[in-house]
Amino acid sequence: MAVVVGVDGSAESARALAWAASEAALRGVALDIRYVMHLPVTSAPFTDAVTHAEPVTELRGYADAVLTAARGAARDREPGVTLTATLDYGQPAAALISAGVGADLVVLGARGMGALGAMFFGSTSTRVAARCSAPVVVVPRRQDRSQPSHSQPSHGRVVVGVDGSAHSDVAVRFAVDEARRRRLAVLAVAVYEVPLIDRWRENSIFYGDGEKAARVSAEERLVETLARLRTPQDRGVDVEQRVVSGRAARVLVEAGREAMMTVVGSRGRGEVRGVLLGSVSQAVLHHARHPVVVVHSPRATGLLDAED
Repeated sequence: MAVVVGVDGSAESARALAWAASEAALRGVALDIRYVMHLPVTSAPFTDAVTHAEPVTELRGYADAVLTAARGAARDREPGVTLTATLDYGQPAAALISAGVGADLVVLGARGMGALGAMFFGSTSTRVAARCSAPVVVVPRRQDRSQPSHSQPSHGRVVVGVDGSAHSDVAVRFAVDEARRRRLAVLAVAVYEVPLIDRWRENSIFYGDGEKAARVSAEERLVETLARLRTPQDRGVDVEQRVVSGRAARVLVEAGREAMMTVVGSRGRGEVRGVLLGSVSQAVLHHARHPVVVVHSPRATGLLDAED
């Protein structure tokens, strides 16, 4: 088993590398550093594609330099961790998804060298989070100053969204395991939202009844999920339960401001079947200022593979 981390020479990937090295040391597993080189392919109109040797040579030199620097940085940070550094060829997301098969985690920066800004938020990290069978950790461009670093495992907490879906179940189990490993508490958050249809806007009685029913339903899902998924080994993990009204992504981002990490399922209850990464997960990835972990349920991952 290993922690896989993608690097590309950017400051974002340097932060991901540091986080991944510390995580590998914490787990007692190897660190697998990957650089993926996407070869430039051009051709004259209506002819076979040609890969030009000169740019490939330059790119290979840059890739080797990045991997050498990455090995040195990881070794300086965690001297006891066994590490490998591999140069892959192809489409970055596909190569990292393949590298993640059987891995403990895949760790990526929120953006890399090719990022064009928020409109094209982390295309590689988003694709990997959507398809990878391993949990995917996306390390943000910058963290809140108040947010604890990975080198301070006794501070902060692990935040997890709970909605009763299969993906949420896996997220809860992952969050509790991570909290136990770090000796942290868990904040389990269930979010509900009451649709303000016109009739409810006009009559507060309708809204009050609807709000109460939605809250009770969220509380029941939260209590049932935690009771079902916790094991005797989790007795030392303190789990705070919180039920909040609002937009799920906004609530989770706010709850995680001083967290070590936030864990979300790749999709939640009610999200469109076949959507690879749910709207809540995408929004949390986009706005969080701390590492976010995206997990899939094993059954859903198998279904996605079958769709390909």
